[in-house]
Amino acid sequence: MPVEDVTKMAMPVLPEGLMIRQVRQVNPKAAAMQTRVEGTVYRVVVEWDEDAEEVESRVEEALSTEELIHERRGKRYNLRPLIEDLQVIGEDEEKVMLRMQLAARPGATGRPEAVLDVLGMGSAFARYYRERLILTAETDDR
Repeated sequence: MPVEDVTKMAMPVLPEGLMIRQVRQVNPKAAAMQTRVEGTVYRVVVEWDEDAEEVESRVEEALSTEELIHERRGKRYNLRPLIEDLQVIGEDEEKVMLRMQLAARPGATGRPEAVLDVLGMGSAFARYYRERLILTAETDDR
């Protein structure tokens, strides 16, 4: 099937709000897509009653340190190297919006809920929106 036809066929059946930005042909012998993910960008909307300046202060403090110890499944690890970018991007009526770029490495993947935990916001209700996957360059594995 021509690549151009994939978008035309998929558009009428996509859920509202979902868009196709790019379709391209991949080598069927190339590494599986999930093995090529090296990072993810999230937008997180947190129901939080502190103003954005306080949250920005927490973000700055987290980014200025070399260690942010977090525990997952009984194991402690340093979350800080997995946070590649973290910003407060807005606030609206007791909600704060964050954008975070988190690394995915073999044996270590940054999770947005862990970032909220180290910011002291882990108990808040949050909505997580995955905006983008960052992939390693595709190689010709023929």
